[in-house]
Amino acid sequence: MRNISKGDAPREYVEWKEKNNHILATCTFGSISPEAKKALQKQLCYEQGHTCCYCMSRIDALDTKMRVEHWEPQSEEDGKIFDYKNMMAACCGNDGKNRPLQHCDVRKRNDPLKFNPSSDDVEAIIKYKPSGVISSTDPGFNAQMGTPSDPGVLNLNLGRLKNNRREALEALRMKLEKEGRWVKSQISRKIDELQSPDADGKIEPYCGILIHYLKKKLQQLH
Repeated sequence: MRNISKGDAPREYVEWKEKNNHILATCTFGSISPEAKKALQKQLCYEQGHTCCYCMSRIDALDTKMRVEHWEPQSEEDGKIFDYKNMMAACCGNDGKNRPLQHCDVRKRNDPLKFNPSSDDVEAIIKYKPSGVISSTDPGFNAQMGTPSDPGVLNLNLGRLKNNRREALEALRMKLEKEGRWVKSQISRKIDELQSPDADGKIEPYCGILIHYLKKKLQQLH
């Protein structure tokens, strides 16, 4: 999980809202026009470097399994169903599988979360182990993210996700070993590289654990 910087809603979505403003109070999210929804998915994916807002797996705006997540559940009657600032892009989260295998938005359903990646500094309270385990220094949020023994709200320590993070970290460590001892300037550049989208607007999947590892390595050199 990483901090998400929200931008403006896409033009097509804004125009759809303006056109249907008089009936929004009685509409469901499924009422959005195909054109507006496609633009919405594209913009949300772009903001997140084409990674899931929770597990950081790769997502694609053109993939029908990509989901629009509402941080504050759609079940809440406070008018935030169509609030762009309340939306993020999420993976399919093993939709259709048994609940113990579900994760991210699919598992979350209408459960609340203590912190929002698009408005809170979640990176400051998240840490990783070399095994791929993700956790939080905040006890409440840690329980919601899920532990190896309790899936919590998001189930982010599901075996497959944990292994994907571990493998991504192992690949980075092997690269570091192959290239020899890195100095502080090289590590800083690699962190900047991982935090910046490439030419296609994408960041590396599961880069959260990589950045965490490199920042710790950088601190050890000071």
